[in-house]
Amino acid sequence: MARLGYSPRGAKFPHTSELLLVRELPSALVERALPFVTVYSGRPQVNILDAAPEVIGAMPGMTPDRLSAVLTQRQAFPENGQALLPLLGPAQQFATIESSKALRVNVRIVFDNGRHANSEVVILIAEKDNKPFAVLSWHDELYEPAARNNLRRTGS
Repeated sequence: MARLGYSPRGAKFPHTSELLLVRELPSALVERALPFVTVYSGRPQVNILDAAPEVIGAMPGMTPDRLSAVLTQRQAFPENGQALLPLLGPAQQFATIESSKALRVNVRIVFDNGRHANSEVVILIAEKDNKPFAVLSWHDELYEPAARNNLRRTGS
């Protein structure tokens, strides 16, 4: 066992990238998981109303048939979360349909010149504060169109 110069904090992660600090957790696994995890909800359960199919499928006890049933029901009746829970089987103990006060907003803008921009912001709705919300995370990306090959061929 390796000796570290510090002890584990024994508290919630303030940022998802702290998963990279978990000893013996392969960094390749963490990199693949990061798009699907959050620290903002404050809940240990997966919100099956919002979770990506990959997250629901990774829950203990999930089978391909159960996952298919959950996703089909979720798409057909998005307002009926109670009907989803029994479909999870043993994974139900790891799930919730209760929303958190944190919201993730994704915006994609496509410009006439081929450029497009993506923005993602995570906000926390305040309960008793002077400000109605707090920005927890903000990320912008701007994409240029692929360079086009404008060379003409000429016959000889």
